[in-house]
Amino acid sequence: MRILLGLFWALVGGVAGLIVGAVGASIYASATHMSNREGASSYFTIAFGLYTAIPVVQGPFYRSGSRVIVVRVGEKQVEAFMPPIKRTPDPKADWSEWYRATAVDPPYGVTPAAPLKPMLELRYRVRKYGD
Repeated sequence: MRILLGLFWALVGGVAGLIVGAVGASIYASATHMSNREGASSYFTIAFGLYTAIPVVQGPFYRSGSRVIVVRVGEKQVEAFMPPIKRTPDPKADWSEWYRATAVDPPYGVTPAAPLKPMLELRYRVRKYGD
C-alpha cells in the first residue's frame, strides 16, 4: 500500500511540477515577447514544463534506509556489512561498535569446501563533507 501511495504522490508531484513549469514558462514567453512563429513559445512552454516535472518524480532528496558495504578480501572471499547507520547520522557521534559481516561469499565460480567465516569487522564514524 505504501508503494502505491508513493507512486500516487510522485505522479501528483510530477503533474504539479509540469503545471507550475508550464505556467512559469508561459509568463516568461509573454513577458519577453517570444516569437510564436512555428510554435516556438509553445515548444518552450511544454519543454520547460516537462523539465520541471522530472526532478519532482525522481525524488532528489531520497535517502536510503540502509547501507551495504562490500569488501573483497584478496582472492579468498567477499564480505558484506550492513551497519545500522541511521537515516540522518549524527556527525558529532564517536566511533560505532564493531560489526561482523552479515554475509560471506566465495569469489565467483568457487565452491568452498567448508562454510566461510568472516575475516574482518567494521566500525564507522560519520563526518560531514568538508569538516
